[in-house]
Amino acid sequence: MSDTPRTILTEKEAAELLRIKPATLRQSRWNGKLAGLPAPKYLTIGRNIRYRQADLDAWLDSAAEEVCP
Repeated sequence: MSDTPRTILTEKEAAELLRIKPATLRQSRWNGKLAGLPAPKYLTIGRNIRYRQADLDAWLDSAAEEVCP
């Protein structure tokens, strides 16, 4: 197992990190797109939606690569 802690975020926390509304993040799960890119990965734990900090960081990095090649 890794020594680094895993940060798991709620939908609201993830939306705040990405500076978007939670409804926009919800819609991205439904249509698979966010800002014209594939939506970030998410976890379903029971009926709860969670996001890994590392997955959101990777999504932000890919978004930056798309804009700034």
